[in-house]
Formats: sequence, structure tokens, C-alpha cells
Amino acid sequence: MIPLDNNIEWWACSDIHGCLWHLEEAIRILGLNEHRRLLVLGDIVDRGRESSECLTLIRENPYIQACMGNHDLYWVSNDLRELTTPENFKYLCELPLGFKLDLWEPIYLTHAFQPDSVLQGIDKVDLTKEGSIYEDDHTFLKSWEFPYTLITGHIPARIHPKFKSTKRYVGEVLRYGKRIFLDGSTPTLGILPLYNIREDYEISIIKPKEFTGLKPRRNKL
Repeated sequence: MIPLDNNIEWWACSDIHGCLWHLEEAIRILGLNEHRRLLVLGDIVDRGRESSECLTLIRENPYIQACMGNHDLYWVSNDLRELTTPENFKYLCELPLGFKLDLWEPIYLTHAFQPDSVLQGIDKVDLTKEGSIYEDDHTFLKSWEFPYTLITGHIPARIHPKFKSTKRYVGEVLRYGKRIFLDGSTPTLGILPLYNIREDYEISIIKPKEFTGLKPRRNKL
């Protein structure tokens, strides 16, 4: 886990999925600078129409840091470099698996890295190993017992049995014990929650009705 400066006002979002409008709005609304920065917790690419443009914007902005998501890993492990620029693909390959922020306690931020491995401090994906590094149903349930605050994206938490019975606004930040979910609704529902880590509150960016939908992940530029 990459350590973060705890003197900075950190915001987090996840599952951009090639939706450039949401990313640009997040940057505009937050007014990013050296004291206020944004963490993108994986799945920059796939589904949306502008995956490459999102990679460029994140890579070139000094006030944004990102980690690897399972869709980003899919591009890397399948060598889908033709879907973006050489600079962007190199950036994607070098993404870390997550971050650690020391505030009132250790706070871990990752896309959906298996909880037991988070505490081991693993920083990069080993593509030579078989099996997923991301959560399945078993590790998802086990994560409720994580000893520190764990902030993730990846799983549309609103569809999980823990939340199905609750009437919640789609796209909000969901909490269960020390687990905080940044609900990944961007590509399908046009909503991106932004979460202020230190102050524990969120705002949602909602795209107008002219939201144009998706494109297949394998389409070239």
C-alpha cells in the first residue's frame, strides 16, 4: 500500500469506467490543488466511451493518484495496448494496488483487493500467479471483519444482500462497520459519488439525461 500525506485533504472516487464527463466535473467541483487531491480507486477504463481520455487526464494531473482495478488489470493482462496511447498503457501497467492513510487509525484504500492481502502491504499485481486478487463472495463477506477502515469501489454495494433490504439513494457512499463502499454506478446510471475521507461526507455528481451510454471494451480508438 502506497503511504499518503495525511496533511492533504483527500477525496476519493472509484469506477470511472471511461466516463470523462464525470471525471472532468469532479476535478472542476473539487478545485484540486496541492492541498486538495483526488484518489481514483480503480476501474478507470472499460464500458464508457472515453477510457483513453480518462487515462490521459488522470495521468497528466499532478493532483490525482489512481490504483489498479479489475478492469484495468484486464487491459494489462490481455495486452490491450491498442485501446489507448503508449504513455497511457505504461501508466496503467504501473498502477499500485492501493493506498494507506494514517489519520485517527490506519485507513486502507483499494479497488477491491482481498482484505487479508491488504494487511500484507502488497503493492503490485503478480501476473504470473493464478487466481483473482480481487474479492469474491467469500472474501467480500470476510471483509466486514477487517480491523481498520477499508474504503473500496468495485462492488455495486446496493445489490448485495447486506443492503438489498435498505432503500438507499443509488450512488451514495454505503457504510457497514469499518467498510466504506464508493458505489460504482457511473457507467450504467450516470452517478459518481465523491468521498471526503477526513470529514466522512460525500457529494454525488449526476449527469443530465443526455448521458450517451456505453461502448464495448474492445473497441479501438
